[in-house]
Amino acid sequence: MKHIAILLALVTLFAGSSFAQKKELSLGGIVLPAKGEGSFILRGEHGDIAVKLVDDCKIGYDVRLGERIDLLNRKLRLPLAANNSIPSLGRQTIDVELPDDMYFYHPKIKVAQFDSAKTSARSYSDGVLLAGPQTQHKPTTDEPGVMAKIVGGDQGGKKSSGRSSIYEAVAEGETLKFSLALTTQVLGILEADAIKPFDHWAKIGGHLEGDVFVAKTVALKPCPDPQKHFANKDLPKMLFIGDSISIGYSKELYKLCAGKINAYRPMENCGPAAGTISRFNAWAAGHDLPGRKLDVISFNFGHWNASTSKKRYQADVEQAIAAIKQTGAELIWVSTAPVPNGFEPAGELDEAGNASGRKASVMKKHLNPWALEVVKRHPDIWVYDMWQVVKDGEDGVFKEWWAGRNVHFGGPDMNYELAKGLFDMAQKALANPKRKDAKNLPPKNNFPSAKTASSTKG
Repeated sequence: MKHIAILLALVTLFAGSSFAQKKELSLGGIVLPAKGEGSFILRGEHGDIAVKLVDDCKIGYDVRLGERIDLLNRKLRLPLAANNSIPSLGRQTIDVELPDDMYFYHPKIKVAQFDSAKTSARSYSDGVLLAGPQTQHKPTTDEPGVMAKIVGGDQGGKKSSGRSSIYEAVAEGETLKFSLALTTQVLGILEADAIKPFDHWAKIGGHLEGDVFVAKTVALKPCPDPQKHFANKDLPKMLFIGDSISIGYSKELYKLCAGKINAYRPMENCGPAAGTISRFNAWAAGHDLPGRKLDVISFNFGHWNASTSKKRYQADVEQAIAAIKQTGAELIWVSTAPVPNGFEPAGELDEAGNASGRKASVMKKHLNPWALEVVKRHPDIWVYDMWQVVKDGEDGVFKEWWAGRNVHFGGPDMNYELAKGLFDMAQKALANPKRKDAKNLPPKNNFPSAKTASSTKG
């Protein structure tokens, strides 16, 4: 099924100094340079779309709790590069000082919920943190929603992350308690010139006017452009896609690639195959633009799909390959590493045809053979059998690992073995005499017309 990254959501619109509630569109993707009309291009699952900012656009960050938001002290810390995505950046962070005048806004809180929040805190997934000044509002029977000034709270003993924090905010003289959702937008703290092509992912809220998306909110997530940080930009470029196993061997791979290949990985755990379908355009970051061609892309999904069916998994793998192939790069499929014998053995498929989850031998019995059937339909894809590398070392470097209950590979020795096989395969792919210049076509714009999009019910 073709995924379209159009999520109908309740986004906040700004009329004068106050919020107004309205159902509009929300999109996500990588920020690319503008082409003609608009402030920038947003490239995501929807393809490319020009974005124009309204004059009073509220711009800020999209923040996860683990990224250390401390509202009481008005501090925010964001990772500049996470999950070993860019070796030269390491674990650098961005520290943001929030203004003293901060508000909690939620468009749907009703009178009964507001009354309950006076004594008991809860998290609100649609909540927004907004820089002031704003006009306070508490819900009425006719007009739900809260705009409350944050005045204090209890950090819950975890000042670094805010996970247990309960905050207090005042709306028209009445105090409510709230905690932050897993993901929260902190808006109104940045100017438009803070939005940098290739260096930011963005979640935008607004509406369509013809072929242009008019944005009232922009929530940024730093994702530094790896190509700006390559020491030698003339070397071939390699993107490697994978889950936490790839995060583990990334440091060893970077060492092997030094001076030979400019390698990088996405800032996130790439998760299941469906994640590549939806987020690849952001990971590839303008591969079709001058000087940004990708030469090699390796990809793996398995652990996150360990409970899926053959039909679903193969369909997702096929669509992921289609997304990656648009770059014209040499492709390497990486088989999924084993689940060690410390886990209970994998059973047969259930009645719905789903695999038994993360259990010993599940990759050998199901996931890898299923994926390989799809890969064989594409004879131009190289195969790196990581599963076999781990099996071959069962009496050697991987001996203790095989007896354990941890799918991850600790320490440099095991991760070196995993990385070395991928590095060798990448060099073979780059030496392929049949390599052709990539077409580097931009992703097809699957965004519907303004008429279709605005009439869709969310």
